[in-house]
Amino acid sequence: MAFWSPYLGGSRSLFSDLLLRVFYPNSCLIRDSFRALRIPFWNPHIYGGVPFLANMQSAVLYPATLLYAWLPFPAALSCSQMAHSFLAAASMAGLAADTGLSLPAAILAGVVFSFNGYAVLHSAAPSNFNSYAWMPLVLMMLGRALRKDSWRYAVAAGAALALEVLAGHPQFVLYTALAAGVLWAAEIAPGSAPRSLGRQAGLGALAAGAAAILSAVLWVPAAQLARASPMAAGLGYDWATSYSLSPRDALSMLAVPLWPRILAPEGDPSVVGFYFGWLTLALAIAALGGDRRRWRGPALLTALGFAFALGRHLPGYRVLYGLFPPLRFFRFPAQALCLACLGVARLGGEGLESLLGRGAVSRRGALLVGLAIFAEYALFASRAVGTIDASLYAYRSPVAAFIKSRGGFGRVMMTPRTRSMLGRGAKSRLAAWLGFRDSLLPNLAAAEGLDDADGFEVMRFSSYDRVLSQIDADPRSRWLDLLGVRYVLTFWGLPKDKFVLAKAWGPLRLYENKNALPRARIEGSAGTARIAAYEPNRVLIEAFARSPARLVLADVDAPGWRAAVNGSATAITPSSGILRAVAVPAGRSRVEFRYLPPYFSAAAGLSGAGWLLAAGLGALALRRRP
Repeated sequence: MAFWSPYLGGSRSLFSDLLLRVFYPNSCLIRDSFRALRIPFWNPHIYGGVPFLANMQSAVLYPATLLYAWLPFPAALSCSQMAHSFLAAASMAGLAADTGLSLPAAILAGVVFSFNGYAVLHSAAPSNFNSYAWMPLVLMMLGRALRKDSWRYAVAAGAALALEVLAGHPQFVLYTALAAGVLWAAEIAPGSAPRSLGRQAGLGALAAGAAAILSAVLWVPAAQLARASPMAAGLGYDWATSYSLSPRDALSMLAVPLWPRILAPEGDPSVVGFYFGWLTLALAIAALGGDRRRWRGPALLTALGFAFALGRHLPGYRVLYGLFPPLRFFRFPAQALCLACLGVARLGGEGLESLLGRGAVSRRGALLVGLAIFAEYALFASRAVGTIDASLYAYRSPVAAFIKSRGGFGRVMMTPRTRSMLGRGAKSRLAAWLGFRDSLLPNLAAAEGLDDADGFEVMRFSSYDRVLSQIDADPRSRWLDLLGVRYVLTFWGLPKDKFVLAKAWGPLRLYENKNALPRARIEGSAGTARIAAYEPNRVLIEAFARSPARLVLADVDAPGWRAAVNGSATAITPSSGILRAVAVPAGRSRVEFRYLPPYFSAAAGLSGAGWLLAAGLGALALRRRP
C-alpha cells in the first residue's frame, strides 16, 4: 500500500494507452453486463461484433474482474494492483523460503519480485501484471508437490495455474511452465531415484491436467477464436519479434540507476523495460560465490529470461522460432524477462543470506538492505509509472452525446489518416487524451456505449480484416453502407455525394453517411425491421415482410450465434459473406439472435465440476491436518 498509494489514490489514477483504449472500454462492457446479471460473451462495440469472453485479455471469468462491476475504474484498478502486488511478494517469499532461505532473505526476494522495474512497468496492462503475480505461487505449490510426493499440492499448483490462465495473458503461462521445468531439472531431479522421477512426472501431469480442466471454461472458447483470427497462421517472424530487447538497452537498464529520467529504450518501456538496481544486482552476484546447487536454478532462469528477451537480436533466434512453435503465436519477446525477475529475486535472497548470515544482527541488517531496495524501486516507480487525472475515465464526450441524441443503431468510424494526427498541439497531456476521447479513437467509442466498425484488438476475425482494408482504401466503399456506418469522424472533407457534415468541434468533423443502410433490414421484399432489444449476447427484431424474404442484421456472424423466427429455430445464412441473415415468412415476425461460444456449456460444466472437487479435496485436507 505504501508503494502504490501515490499512484492509485485521490485524484490520480494509473494510465497508459492500453489502459484507456483496451482495459477501460472492456471494463465498461463488464460493468454493464454484470450489473444486468449476464456474462458478456460477445462484444458488439468493435469490428462489427467480435467474441469477448473468448478474448483472454478481457479476463471476464477472473475473480478480480468483479471489482470493475461495482467500483469506478480507477478504484477497481487500485484495489486489483495492490492485491496482486501482495500476492506476488508473498508467494515469491514462500517460494524462496521453501528452497531453504531464511525469513529475512525470503522476504527480500518477495520485495524484489513484486516491485522491480519490470513488474511496475507492467502495471500498464492489468492482464500482464495479474498473470505475472501468479507465477511464484504456481512454482511454490508444484515444488512442494514434487519434494513431498503430494498429489494435493499438485492439484493446488493446477488451481493456481488455472487462475493464471483466467487472469488473461497466456504468454506468462508458457513462461511459468518453462520456469517449472528449469527449476525441476536444476534443483529437484538431481539426486532423485529413477522411481521418484516417474512419480514426479506423474505429479507434474496431474498439475497440468488440473489446470486444463479448471480453466477449460476460458481456453476452449479462446482456441475457437484464435483459429479464426490472424493468429491462426502464426504472426510471422517480424511481427512475432517486435519489441525485442536490444543489447544496448539491456546494458543501459542494468547499469544506469533510475534510467527513465535520462534514457528512452527502443520500444514501449512497459514492454521492454526492466530495472533491478545496483544493490539487488550486487546481492545476486554475491550469491554466485556460494553453493552452486543453490544458485544454479535461479541463475539459469535469469540467463534464459535475458536470452529469450533479446528476440531477433539473439544469434540463432530465427532457428529457434522455426523449431519451437509457441514462439510463432506470441509477440513481444521482451516479456520473457519475467523469468529473469524470478531468477534475480531468488539470487538476491541467496546473496543477502550469504553476506549477513542468519543471526539476530543479520535481521536488522536485512531490514536495512530491504528498505534500501524498496526505496530505490519507489524512486524508479515515481518516474516510470504512468498516471493521469482520474477525471479522464469519468469524462463523457460531447461527440458521443450528440451521436446518441440522434438515435438509431448506426455505427461510427474514424478515417485512418485522422488517427495519425490526433493529440497534436494539445495544451496539456490531459487535454490531449480528452481529445482522443472526443475523437472516439478505437476502442473509445465502446466506452461510450457506441458501436464502432473499427477496433483496437489483435483477437479479431481475419475475414473482417479484408473489409477494413477495403474501407481504408476507399471512402466510398460499399462496406460503409452495408455495415450501417452512419457517422465518420475526420479532420478533412469527405465526398459530398456520399457524406454530409453533421457537426464540427474545432478541427474535428462529424460526417453522416447518406447511404448507410439500416442496421436491421428486409431484403427481397417490401417490409420493415425494428430492433426491439439489443444486448451483447442477444438481439430481438420485430419485422414485417409483404412476401417471404430475408432479414439482415448488419452484425458479424460467427459460430455460436443461433436464430429463432417466431420461436422456431432457423438457420443463419450469411449476407455479404460475413453478416447475419435469416429467412422470414410473409407478415409479422419476431426474430431473436442469441450467442453462446461453441462448446462453452461443456467446458463450463467441466471447469465447474473441477472447482467443486478441488474445493472439496482442500476442505478434506484441512480437516485431516493435526
